[in-house]
Amino acid sequence: MKKISIVEINACSNQEAQKKLRFKGDGDARVILLIEEIIKKQAYNIISLRELTYSALIKLERLLAMHGFKRYIHKDWDNVALQNRGRYSCLSVLFVHDSVDFEQIYSDDEFETTLRYVAGKFKVDGQPVIYKSSHIPCVEDSHPHIASQLRRKENMLRDELEFQLENIDNCVICTGDYNCDSVGTYHCKDLFNQLPYKDAVEEPTY
Repeated sequence: MKKISIVEINACSNQEAQKKLRFKGDGDARVILLIEEIIKKQAYNIISLRELTYSALIKLERLLAMHGFKRYIHKDWDNVALQNRGRYSCLSVLFVHDSVDFEQIYSDDEFETTLRYVAGKFKVDGQPVIYKSSHIPCVEDSHPHIASQLRRKENMLRDELEFQLENIDNCVICTGDYNCDSVGTYHCKDLFNQLPYKDAVEEPTY
């Protein structure tokens, strides 16, 4: 393929559950309508979704299959019992069109939030490209389990750092929500600042 189009979407399911969205109604219907409107306006080869509920995932999988998309999620999902899947509201998922020869890859998973990232390889104009979409956990200072939140965020950032360093000489696209930025104060800033790839938010638009 000469060109591949990728869209990154945050379904905001957690924000909706916490009443942080100005929305009233069926949350799954909101997400499905959002995707439908996006793919009406432009054809994409890869749709990256994060913060997605299991119930919305099932409906989107059926919808996007009709448009030629296959769903990719971390292999640990296979180990989640069917009766427990409804508890998940922050899944990261890729939908890849049949036109893309996509090979899913995994890092050496030593952290507990594996369902927050998806990675794989494909080719553009014959050149290999590695793509990874991640959703690093946030840390809320007022949360009673802040130590657990810190551990989850640190472990996933360490895995991201290892991934980027291992692929420093390759063509790699890392996207998603790191719950960090290059300015301001936040937890795990030292780890975030060690990431070798440039933060696109800081790059000039023009």
